[in-house]
Amino acid sequence: MCIRDRFIKKASKSYVISLAHTEASFDESKKAFKYGAKQVTHMFNAMTGLNHRTPGVVGAVLDDEKAMAELICDGIHVHLSLIHISEPTRLLSISYAVFCLKKKKKKK
Repeated sequence: MCIRDRFIKKASKSYVISLAHTEASFDESKKAFKYGAKQVTHMFNAMTGLNHRTPGVVGAVLDDEKAMAELICDGIHVHLSLIHISEPTRLLSISYAVFCLKKKKKKK
């Protein structure tokens, strides 16, 4: 067990461990869940994506029956169609608290 795994195992007894903004592989992510990580933060954003040969963090959270996934459901950070492919019973729909407006063009 490496130092990261020992850290996750110990910290998960007192804190919710979440994978976020990481380039972890599928196997590394699955190992983190095995040792106590419970969720991913901002799924699809700044992390290894879902690829047919390298499923990454996204593939790991979708493959793990206990792991939860935070998803920014605003249609800006993540395309709305990705909500449909995410596991709805383990999806934490969150807001990024960003107020988005279209800029009005000034009249000449």
